[in-house]
Formats: sequence, structure tokens, C-alpha cells
Amino acid sequence: MALNAVGYSYTENDLMEIARKIYATKLRIKEKLGFDPRHVQLPKRFFEAESIHGVLDQAVVDRMIQKYVEKCGELLEKA
Repeated sequence: MALNAVGYSYTENDLMEIARKIYATKLRIKEKLGFDPRHVQLPKRFFEAESIHGVLDQAVVDRMIQKYVEKCGELLEKA
């Protein structure tokens, strides 16, 4: 509604598609610059500090990173 007020007539779907394309471009740039989320090393203290949900488990983080890689791959296939 705010964009319509200033003369832009985008639907929610239009904005979601624009966002997907921007994020896909960001992922491609990061990939070309050598970033690979599978090689991210979190500091040891991340797995030592207690949170309200307990200590963070390395296996959980590994699964989260794998899921992120999969979702990014799906996004890049669609773009």
C-alpha cells in the first residue's frame, strides 16, 4: 500500500519475486568470490555457552548448514 501511494503498483507476489532475484544474485556473487557455507567454522565458544535451550550441538548446526545449502541451491535453480 505504501508503494501504491507513491505511484508503484506492485503486488505482494511481484515483491516476493524481486526479493528472490536479489537474493539469488547475492548468492551467485558470494559463490564467485569463493564463499562456501559448508566451510564455515563457528567459534568453539558457540558450543560451550549455555542458552535457554541448552548447549548448541555441532550436529544440529551441521544439519542447519546443510539445509541452508539445499535451500540456496533450490533458489538458484528457480532464478
